Order: sequence, then C-alpha cells, then structure tokens
Amino acid sequence: MQRVKLQRWDYGTDGTFGLLTLPNGDCLYTCELVWKDNEPFVSCIPEGVYRCIPSVHNGRPSWLLVDVPGRDDIMIHSANLPEQLQGCIAPGLRMGRLYGNRAVLASKDAMKQLEKFFLKKEFELEIIYKDKP
Repeated sequence: MQRVKLQRWDYGTDGTFGLLTLPNGDCLYTCELVWKDNEPFVSCIPEGVYRCIPSVHNGRPSWLLVDVPGRDDIMIHSANLPEQLQGCIAPGLRMGRLYGNRAVLASKDAMKQLEKFFLKKEFELEIIYKDKP
C-alpha cells in the first residue's frame, strides 16, 4: 500500500496547515481545524499513520480515515477553510486567502489530482509535525 505524508507546519489560531506529499513527489497544501485535544468535530486529529479507504462526501470522491483514536467519520474531502471542516482534512493546490482568512485554494482540483493518482484505491496517510518546508 502506498504511503502519503502530511507534514503539518503551522498549528495556528485560525487553523492547522500542512503539505501533503504524494509518492510521486507531487505536493498539495492542506487545512484542518486547530488542535483541541482531539475533541470530535472541533479538533484536527492526532499525528499518526492511518489507512484511507475510498468513500464519497457530498456526492464527490473522498477518502475515509480508518481507526482514528476516539473519532469517527474523518475524511479527506474538498473544502477551502478550516471552519468548513468537522475534524477532516482538505487539500488544495495552493495557499491563499478567502474572506480575509487563510485557506487552501483549488480544493476540488486537488481532490481530482488525488483521485487520478490513487484511482479509488486505499493508501496510508502519515501525519507528522515539521517546520514549514
């Protein structure tokens, strides 16, 4: 099973941001909620390695993270702002601002890139904290 690495580089007050590196070296930016002790619906998830299985979110392809401690229904799906998430991870092609807030942009295009790369197959997601690359 292929492994994807998510290096979180910013645990800010407005969200958690990182860089998702695919096995071929392509990179996508990510946004998540802030860290709030893994509290469901309001916190990003703990660092670790998770199996991701193909799923659907709002009629679009997504991936469901399996065996997240103390959490259910954590997904990788399209969104632009941390407040659009309930503990999930949103990829984007680049960082930017929406409505004055930090965001990932072109999230639907980033999801299409993931879908094209993994062809609706499982993969492992390793989440670690690193300084900004």
